[in-house]
Amino acid sequence: MEKDLVKDLVAKGFEVVDFVDIRDPKHVFEEIYLKEEDTENILEMLGIDPDTAALSGEQEKLFVTGESAALDPYYRQGEEPPNRKDVIVPLKYEVKEAAV
Repeated sequence: MEKDLVKDLVAKGFEVVDFVDIRDPKHVFEEIYLKEEDTENILEMLGIDPDTAALSGEQEKLFVTGESAALDPYYRQGEEPPNRKDVIVPLKYEVKEAAV
């Protein structure tokens, strides 16, 4: 069972959060009400594999990190499909208090 990120965020004083993708700050999941969501739904929304999910802090900022196996890319008929371990994508989202 993965760590309960919702419980940890609520314990840190968060009620409504935004998740900002570090790779593309324009990609934001806004106004996520933690009392209405569970960890499984949030990780699915963020595309994070529950087995790799973690909550971490760096210089007063809080992040949800993990890895996601990318969707199987299209490949030409007759070619061997790519090894899934070769297409794992690291994900990192900054957790910010939402302005509601």
